[in-house]
Amino acid sequence: MVVVKNIILFLILGVLYMIYISVKNKKILDNIIEIFDNNELKFCYDNDDMYSLIRKSTIVVTDSNPTVIKFALKEKKQIIILTSKEKMTKLEKNYESYTNVYCCNKEEAVLDLVKCITKRGKRKKLIIGVGIILIILLLLLISSLCFFKLGTKEKKVVVENKIDYRKENIVFIGDSITELYDLDKHYKNLPVINTGKSGYKTMDIYDELYDRLYIYNPTKVFLLIGTNDFFDDRSNEYIVGNIKKIVNDINDKRPNAKVYLESIYPVNNSDDEKINKEMVYDRDNKTIKI
Repeated sequence: MVVVKNIILFLILGVLYMIYISVKNKKILDNIIEIFDNNELKFCYDNDDMYSLIRKSTIVVTDSNPTVIKFALKEKKQIIILTSKEKMTKLEKNYESYTNVYCCNKEEAVLDLVKCITKRGKRKKLIIGVGIILIILLLLLISSLCFFKLGTKEKKVVVENKIDYRKENIVFIGDSITELYDLDKHYKNLPVINTGKSGYKTMDIYDELYDRLYIYNPTKVFLLIGTNDFFDDRSNEYIVGNIKKIVNDINDKRPNAKVYLESIYPVNNSDDEKINKEMVYDRDNKTIKI
């Protein structure tokens, strides 16, 4: 009798949960449609704001800007790429292995894609919710039939990500060039740590050396910073001076760490429509040569 009551109770809870998810997703979809209908889209051209908006967003609508697409993929966002009919086939082929990337060239298609994405999320949540309910019901059934009471035991807490200060720690620190580089893929057999932060300038790194470097007790430090300072029209002397401050601070506080100053590949700033002129800005080969 107790088992039957428990089953009925959790079935009711399951139905209520599914109704809640359905209503919640309907509200989300209505809000998205309202945004599109009212053209209340937010356009961002500032580098710092762009990354911030992507992190806060559920769906990222963009043109074929590789920087935006790469960062949105890293953040596991749903991506809608607006493009011309001529470029559709090429883009779809480039991103055919990604289930969260959609390409379209008509305004009407955007709403259809948003609905599709929302329904997919709804189905996923329903499956998870039903699975949780079934697991709970199974546990209650076993508990009621066997009169088995589960006790609590103290468990030793294991912190998997705790830094081992006795081993080698290789820290890469810098701006978006560092943050968006897939270190784990290319150096998977090495103890690498990526603390790069998009949009950071030389003084940002200097002010946050403790949180982004010293706590890892690095044995090797790879530093690539300074290109974002050009957005503030900083001189080469200013940038070099700040880099020297960073290196001197590392040598003072972590004298056993070896510091490697990285450079960037030559920049293509030619008059080519494929080049993102806004992203390159003043960061051409002549300017960055220090």
